[in-house]
Amino acid sequence: MEHTKIAVDGGSGPSTNYQSADAHVSTTQEVAQMSVRRVRLTYAILLVIGFVLGIIVKTTTFEWFAKWAIEKGCDGSFECVGVQSVYRISFAMALFFFIHWIFSSSWNLCLNPAQRVSFNQQGVIVKLLSLIPLFCISFAIPNDFFVVFAWVSLVVSVLFLIGQLIILLDFSYSWNEDWASQAENEPKYGTGLLVSTVFLTIGGLIFVALCYKWFGTNSSCQANQAVISLTLILGIFYFGLSIVSPNGSILPSSTVFLYTSYTCFSALTAGPTGECNALDSSSLSTLIISTVLSAVSLVYMTVSAGTSRGAFQLEATEESADEAEANAFAFFHVQMTMGSCYLAMLISDWTILGSSSMATMSSDQYKGPMGAKLASEFVCIALYIWSLVAPMLFPDRDFS
Repeated sequence: MEHTKIAVDGGSGPSTNYQSADAHVSTTQEVAQMSVRRVRLTYAILLVIGFVLGIIVKTTTFEWFAKWAIEKGCDGSFECVGVQSVYRISFAMALFFFIHWIFSSSWNLCLNPAQRVSFNQQGVIVKLLSLIPLFCISFAIPNDFFVVFAWVSLVVSVLFLIGQLIILLDFSYSWNEDWASQAENEPKYGTGLLVSTVFLTIGGLIFVALCYKWFGTNSSCQANQAVISLTLILGIFYFGLSIVSPNGSILPSSTVFLYTSYTCFSALTAGPTGECNALDSSSLSTLIISTVLSAVSLVYMTVSAGTSRGAFQLEATEESADEAEANAFAFFHVQMTMGSCYLAMLISDWTILGSSSMATMSSDQYKGPMGAKLASEFVCIALYIWSLVAPMLFPDRDFS
């Protein structure tokens, strides 16, 4: 009290109090943001553990564990046993995050926003341990159920990839606008935009060249050559379109070109080794590189999607701090659920194996990943071209 009186007498009490309040609010917000990031990072690490565990159970290491529950429906096929084990890991994680979404969603009328946030921030270790019984119980479920789950995961995975494309477009436009605005006062940002554009474009051209070298040199590989050429031609088209479009810029174009070129490369690597696939995907070095890239890509996509809710909102909505945080957690868990389904397709090479008639044949397993990845590539290109054409077709609408 004495300190307060001295401050008031000195004429600086109210200002000091306001500054203390502002500092307290700022500190509270920083602590809350750190808590949210810590929780998301924990779940991201969980996804990596699930990915590694999926790789392990697909090998002979855990054959003794899966044999009693799965092999009966796989007719002795070890490939089927491994893939079915991967489905169970994916299912347990998808169910885990789906339950989290139920408790975090605004549709949950039993909990207020603050309680929904508290549910996500407390008892994380206990909730992680609950995955163990979920995983064990999944082995008591028949293979036919997981054949259906695999088909659901395939559809969800395609939607997940399309969602990443929306985030990519949103990120590239935001990046360009941010640096372009700062370039007016600091020329280094303009230089950074130019250098970034050049490097991204060169990266895309390198992937196109590698595609031609490994997947399109033989005259019998006309389908591969058509896909590669179409990727390049469309890239040239939307580069030119971005120059004449009111909202266009070559930085987003170079970002999209690099992504679609890599997606084309990734899709063609899934083809059977032979004249139209000179890249030995079964070699140890290729397997290690692809595994690391897949794990990093999976975690980045789920975490970035979980923090990019604004990219999927058609209009701004007024929310309290607790509501915004709770809804952000709910959106994050939706993406983690979809990412868990994507994990099943990623590790199983998009195959659907089991005792059900709905399972696919192993000889055609390469068609799944190729089709899904190529579809996501051309959906990405179509979305980007539309973002460039729409302002010219509808000049009276605000597309900012």
